[in-house]
Amino acid sequence: MSFGFVPALLGVLGLGAIAGLLYALQRLRVRHQEVEVETTLFWRQALEESRARVLTQRFRHPWTYALLLMICSLLWLAFAGLRSDGADERDHVVLIDGSAGMAHGARFDAAVDAAADYVSGLPPAARRVVLCAGRAQTVLRPDEEALLLRRRLAGAVPAAAPNRVVHVLFDLVRARPERPATICVVGDLPLRADERAQLPAWVEVRRLPVPARAGGNFGVTALGARPAASGRGDAVDVLVEVRGSGAADAELPTPDVSLDDAPLTIQPTAEPLVDGRRFRYLDVPATGQLLQVSLPGEDALDLDDVAAFRLPDRQPVPVAVQPGCPEVVRSAIDADPGLVLDGARARVVVRAAGADDFGAGLPALELSDPSLAEDAFLVFHAEDQDPGAVLAELYTGLGLQEIDAMAAAAALGRPVTMGAKPAPQRALWVWRELLSGDYDFVRSRSFPLFMGLGIRWLAGVDDGPVRVAVGEPVAARDAEVVAGDVRGRSFGATFVPRAPGALLPAGGAALHAALLDPVASGAPLQDALEVPVLPAGASSGVDLVTVLLILALLLLAAEWVLFRTSRIP
Repeated sequence: MSFGFVPALLGVLGLGAIAGLLYALQRLRVRHQEVEVETTLFWRQALEESRARVLTQRFRHPWTYALLLMICSLLWLAFAGLRSDGADERDHVVLIDGSAGMAHGARFDAAVDAAADYVSGLPPAARRVVLCAGRAQTVLRPDEEALLLRRRLAGAVPAAAPNRVVHVLFDLVRARPERPATICVVGDLPLRADERAQLPAWVEVRRLPVPARAGGNFGVTALGARPAASGRGDAVDVLVEVRGSGAADAELPTPDVSLDDAPLTIQPTAEPLVDGRRFRYLDVPATGQLLQVSLPGEDALDLDDVAAFRLPDRQPVPVAVQPGCPEVVRSAIDADPGLVLDGARARVVVRAAGADDFGAGLPALELSDPSLAEDAFLVFHAEDQDPGAVLAELYTGLGLQEIDAMAAAAALGRPVTMGAKPAPQRALWVWRELLSGDYDFVRSRSFPLFMGLGIRWLAGVDDGPVRVAVGEPVAARDAEVVAGDVRGRSFGATFVPRAPGALLPAGGAALHAALLDPVASGAPLQDALEVPVLPAGASSGVDLVTVLLILALLLLAAEWVLFRTSRIP
């Protein structure tokens, strides 16, 4: 046994002080008392008891003393927070689901009430409550008063984020020692059978029920863009997916789509789905606008009715070509809608190798020869990059896998290879003779790919991710990211948005995250494993403080009855 609110020594000393104080009060005579004596037989006894100058009297009521000592001791032990040390052998972690799916009706409020009732019966030193919303946040720590939970969650609302309960559960398991623990989830638990098998034997998973989702709902569950299938370099194809459930009689809403608050006039093609519909908008001009999608009407959930995506900036890249370059270079640039010949605003130049006075300081596609470079294709990349990784990326990224290297090598009389070197400025060298009409390279499908993709790589054109969803990693180039008033750091090459809204990576293009969660919109949990469900109001522990207070009240009632029946003074 130990005490939760006072030190152990103080708790023991308090019991001793109570016993001594009650003993002194039992013997204390507080005032002179007049006694009427009906017979002289008791005169001597009455005389002894009525002496005005006597401070104490004989200890004559041991049963009364014992009863009062028990009552006061119980009240003191309750005040000191008596608890059983055996209750600390197992930890109790309560995970409250604060995802978008809990915003259906009053599900979240019901979850908070159920969690508060459950926590009140757990050992205070071995309990912890975590709110799993956009981020995992501890809202009740060990030894904190259970009443604080309702106060801290009084203004909380579900976050516009996917369910993260399973991720938090495994994070807790990995971070803790092998100590028996009961993890109780209040809300939805999308735990699959294979995930349950990965949990250690000393972890017990339970779930408290919350009200089921009611009413029909449709939401935007997918939104993204890819380069236009038509080949237009300044456009993208946009996909919008709308899914829902529980509204079989309701008409599927058609999304309202706008670009920078201007309605999109392109008519979509629609593809029916089992529980929704997929819309495709083809050849949408992409100049970095904010594409916004909204669903008209009212349904059970508002968080999934609006989504947004920042389109890439696919404006043509201005290119300057040095006089004397093969005409086939100009023809390839003219044929690519994503490139434009504009020497005044050039971001990339095409020149002879070593002609640094033309377009000085700009990334360049340079025409070399075997005397200058042993490799037919030589890539100059940033000094902090791995040459092998650059080669692996650009071999397919520049369309070089389409080249018939064997035929080119036979025609040239030398091997056609690709190499990479670090340099302060990006550059791409290619043998000039490969651009001659004597070789099949300029007549193959790989040549326009090489020219278009190579110039875009030199210009640093980045189409960005095809999808940006809350809870999913997105490329952020190891940069500081500002999301609303929150600043974060993307460690490595990715950043995980925790809430919908604008993302501004330092040094990168602006992004915009959306909810895009089919489960929150009503899709069933695939392969979700059923775990033991606790009945309403269930508790896995006994609160000794409550028991002590109840016993004290019962003894007080017994003391009152004994006093009224004159069995004790």
